[in-house]
Amino acid sequence: PCLDAFRHGQVFRIVDTEQEERWPEFVRALVSHGLRSTLSLPLIRTGEPIGALNIYATAVGNFEHQDMGRAEMLAAHAAIVLSNAQAFHDARELSANLNQALESRATIDYAIGILMSSGGRTPDDAFKMLVRASQRENRKLRDIAAEIVERAQSTRRGAGSPKD
Repeated sequence: PCLDAFRHGQVFRIVDTEQEERWPEFVRALVSHGLRSTLSLPLIRTGEPIGALNIYATAVGNFEHQDMGRAEMLAAHAAIVLSNAQAFHDARELSANLNQALESRATIDYAIGILMSSGGRTPDDAFKMLVRASQRENRKLRDIAAEIVERAQSTRRGAGSPKD
């Protein structure tokens, strides 16, 4: 019922788990734990289901009309909390990705410079070379660039240049 509440955006109620036939495996598990009625409500935000809330009871026939109003209010509040938590998580992940991109940018620029100086390539050609290597090796472009920079620094150190 939880998945159906999520998929269809509607409430599903089981009055008596021992009489329910729609979800046989689910109700068998409920009965084995002494649960006799359930209520599954969709968590809806901006008109779309974003999750579901399950409420369980040990008595048959719980979740009458007065309970439904409270449960729907709880589901509405839970949808807001879930939506806000998702937005916070997404913003935090975006921020981390942008910070990582900024940190990687300098390394990628150095690698492009190295490739340009070693083979008379244009900046565009050097970047495309990095992209092809990333795809061919199935590795992040920034990791390929870091290796190129490290290799160039090692070669430079080995040639007698002062250490950085």
